Amino acid sequence: MDKYIQNDLDSGVVFEIDRKQFGELDLIVLTKEVERSEKDQIFNVRTGGSISGRPAEYKGVVYFGACDHIFYALDAKTGKELWRFRTNGPTNVGGQASIYNNRIYFGSFDGFLYCLSLDGKLVWKFNTNHKLAVKPLIYNNTVYFGSEDGTFYAVSADKGAEKWRFHTGNTLTSPIIYRNTIYFGSWDHNLYALTLNGKLLWRFPLRDEPSGQVTGYRDAIYLCCRDYNMYAVSTKGKILWKFETKGPVMGIPTAKNNTVYFSSWDKNLYAVSTKGEQLWKFPFNGISFAVPFFYRNKVYFGCCDNNIYAVNARTGKLAWRFETNAPVPGNPIVANGIVYCGSWDCNFYALDAETGSLLWKFRTSISTPSPVDVEYASKNRSTESIWIPDIEEKNKEETEEEQGEYAVLSPTYFSLETKETMPYKSGSKYRK
Repeated sequence: MDKYIQNDLDSGVVFEIDRKQFGELDLIVLTKEVERSEKDQIFNVRTGGSISGRPAEYKGVVYFGACDHIFYALDAKTGKELWRFRTNGPTNVGGQASIYNNRIYFGSFDGFLYCLSLDGKLVWKFNTNHKLAVKPLIYNNTVYFGSEDGTFYAVSADKGAEKWRFHTGNTLTSPIIYRNTIYFGSWDHNLYALTLNGKLLWRFPLRDEPSGQVTGYRDAIYLCCRDYNMYAVSTKGKILWKFETKGPVMGIPTAKNNTVYFSSWDKNLYAVSTKGEQLWKFPFNGISFAVPFFYRNKVYFGCCDNNIYAVNARTGKLAWRFETNAPVPGNPIVANGIVYCGSWDCNFYALDAETGSLLWKFRTSISTPSPVDVEYASKNRSTESIWIPDIEEKNKEETEEEQGEYAVLSPTYFSLETKETMPYKSGSKYRK
């Protein structure tokens, strides 16, 4: 039997949980716990088969990482696996791979930034000793990225040699380069602007943690923030305007045709003019870490109400939605008329961009969704879950392989509750 060992890091209490004793996990409860936690949970994701990052497509191949520690390459038309590369931690969590000069760059929770050839062979890896949940930025043969500990790195793209580093003291968002300046947010409640050689130009103070990568568009930097606002800041570091919602603004804004698209945890996708005026809003039924993708007058995004949405970019009217079996904290891309997106249900989906119909899906190597050890800002406590496979799982995988790569298998879910609310069930072991 598979077991998840859950350690309460404050009390020292340890649970051994047999995942097979539980029925389907009420993922709505988990989503609600994340929503009310008042903390970003990205670094509390543990091993499982879930997908939370954004894929990348290049020359007919789609690339993505999963919480099973594997980075995948699939044929974009058929979903056939071409190769896989194993790391030592959840991979591409909340991030995306970047492709530059026929090499692939991505981060992992094992602390390494990886550089692979297009056939999946390791070229080099760079150790930060801290979790990476970013999209690396490559510019002029330099890879720029930040880590969980607040260090921003610049390393050579060809050999992975460090060029310089800049320290902020807290977790960093993915960077952009806009008009020869590096911009990124930090959980120290600042937006930073650096020169290309790592010198600080300015920083813009925020009231809370910024969320995701910022966007540069028409002489402004746009960023989402947990303080319920989406900000527009000048390239000189001065506030232009802010748009207030009724919930944390989590995700990455997308700017197109003088319109900025972003989501809020008030359960709306917003379209706002570059002057800060609301054009429309589209309601949905769960929290979202949306990174809206613009394609042929539609905006595509994922949501924790289990759906992938396509919305008319001009009117905000629903074009279609596709329901998966779990939250979709990651986000889609569109290439050659196909929408690609992963889900917490351990499946990677390819959909028709016009109709939303399923073209194919691919299941990751673990059929159990990833646990999230929800931390609460007010309680200052956390738990730790450790996945322990055994011979029974190995036998199960061999049986599944005999069914083919695209066998439809019902995922098994497990409970992830704190000791105060966890019901005792036969088969559980409690020890202190």
